[in-house]
Amino acid sequence: MELNITDIINNIDSFSGCYGSIAQFGNNAASYTWNNACDWAMNQPLKDQEHYNTLRNYFQSFGAWSKDELIKMDAVELGALLLQYILACHQEESPDFDTGHIFKTDEGHFYISLCE
Repeated sequence: MELNITDIINNIDSFSGCYGSIAQFGNNAASYTWNNACDWAMNQPLKDQEHYNTLRNYFQSFGAWSKDELIKMDAVELGALLLQYILACHQEESPDFDTGHIFKTDEGHFYISLCE
């Protein structure tokens, strides 16, 4: 599945509180960034059940969450997890977006590939 993330990339500075480390935000970095990502996700619903299932399967392949944990996540939590993943990929991406999971089209749109 590929998701259009152009709005996120074009407004990346507005997401600074949604992803970061203890060095950036102190000892409460995890809850601080998670809560901010959840706040964003409340207003950005995932499209449909297919998106939920694709995200659950994709994130399960990381080994950090069990299938049961991912099934218990609601749309907001899945959206927040997706946002934090997008921001992590962006941080690791080359300036030309020619490596990694994010790619830029000739028209200037940005997409992330979520392949299982």
